[in-house]
Amino acid sequence: MLRSLVDASYSQQVSTHESTSTYDLNSAPVIGIVSQPLATALTKDPRFDGKTSYIMQAYVNWLETAGARVVPIIMTDEQSVTDEKLSKVNAVLFPGGAGNYRKIGEYIYK
Repeated sequence: MLRSLVDASYSQQVSTHESTSTYDLNSAPVIGIVSQPLATALTKDPRFDGKTSYIMQAYVNWLETAGARVVPIIMTDEQSVTDEKLSKVNAVLFPGGAGNYRKIGEYIYK
């Protein structure tokens, strides 16, 4: 009896969530992640040929697992591209580590 009540409750929650998400597609927060400059050791890695920065997949996974949508904020993009992205995000994540975010951080906070 208890199992059937739990299963019925779970089924109702799943179907309620599915029907809600069909009509409310844009309720998830949109978070920009600032790219990190490549470390010297990574510039020798052929996977990064022609690249100057990267975003760790762990940050993307963490935010998406929490229900957010992610937008990359590439520190070398033109200001018009960055402005367009910033106009559409709810927040910006600055990754930790040795990255120098002073220039783009000042620009974002203006």
